[in-house]
Amino acid sequence: VGSEMCIRDRLIATALRAGRKPDPISVNVSRVNLYNPNFLESLVNLVEKYRIPPEYLHLELTESVFSDTENVILNAVNYLHKAGFTILMDDFGSGYSSLNMLKDIDADVLKLDMKFLDLNPENNDKGVSIITAVLDMARQLDLPAIAEGIETDEQLKLLELLGCEYAQGYYYYKPMPI
Repeated sequence: VGSEMCIRDRLIATALRAGRKPDPISVNVSRVNLYNPNFLESLVNLVEKYRIPPEYLHLELTESVFSDTENVILNAVNYLHKAGFTILMDDFGSGYSSLNMLKDIDADVLKLDMKFLDLNPENNDKGVSIITAVLDMARQLDLPAIAEGIETDEQLKLLELLGCEYAQGYYYYKPMPI
């Protein structure tokens, strides 16, 4: 587990010791990480070392990770979930969608790929219908949904109208250093 992860863990630990309740920090986890036999143990060791409840580290796994049905991936994700980490299925709908994986994986949050919001006059009606269907499906599965890539007030208003409760993107802030 990289030095950036250690820095993030120390930031969370410092805030907790100061009596503050920090916002969780999201960390991208790749398929390569999950195949690394030392990764899972290192991650658990880090939260133990810094005495951080694992729910303060949200693990974002791209949807393509979930398309790999090998037991190694399924077991790794289940292990992390049982260890208390929040698992986010990132980039949902980006081209690797397997709706079947939603029933097999213990994901806590569904993050809608930003391409869903790439609407124009030719595809607007279809696009809105698809976003609505994905949000309805997430609600049926009791999964919070986060729309990624919000850049305009118009996009935000559309998502609010469709009942999407969470959004992220440049509309709010551009990426910032720790």
